[in-house]
Amino acid sequence: MNTRATPRAARREGGFSLVEVIIGASILVAIVLMTAMVLQSGNRLLGVTSTQAEAENRAGGIAEQICQRLRSGILNTVTDGAGAPLVDGATVTNGIGVTTFINWKGVAIGGESFRFFLRNGEANVTDTIDNDRDNYVDEKSLQLQRWTGNPVGPPVAEVQLGTNIRSISVTRKGRLITVVLTVMRYDATMREVRTFVHRAETSLRN
Repeated sequence: MNTRATPRAARREGGFSLVEVIIGASILVAIVLMTAMVLQSGNRLLGVTSTQAEAENRAGGIAEQICQRLRSGILNTVTDGAGAPLVDGATVTNGIGVTTFINWKGVAIGGESFRFFLRNGEANVTDTIDNDRDNYVDEKSLQLQRWTGNPVGPPVAEVQLGTNIRSISVTRKGRLITVVLTVMRYDATMREVRTFVHRAETSLRN
């Protein structure tokens, strides 16, 4: 009986050939690289989504902040962003203002005046294109100006409340004031532009 091992059997007993080792290593490296790319893409998407969610929450908070300021005033001191009175039934898109602590003569005693309005952010805010590549489209800066007493002369302070607001709309129906802020941005896939609406309401005294 012949017990000598064949050359093929001898190679199997001796381990993998060099070609087999190279092929196996190449497959392993490819799997590791693909896994790393998937993880990196997922982390980037998670970071973008988290940042966008934070910005959305901040926009909703700004709408509530505007209504909180309005509650400190009365109806006949509410104006649009240019300082014109906001009449019943009107809707304006240039902002809103209010003066607090008004006496019967219409003079602000120990109070303040506030005005919220939009200032252009991107170079072009009407082309529905993300010109500055920050995922937001046609965004503007929402500014808050403050005066001591009535809004006469330059404001004593101006602060930026948000940088990703596309539009502001204010509607008055009787004593009810509705503030609507919109934000337009690309979704997480960066393929579709979506519009998010943030609404807040408050009722003012006469």
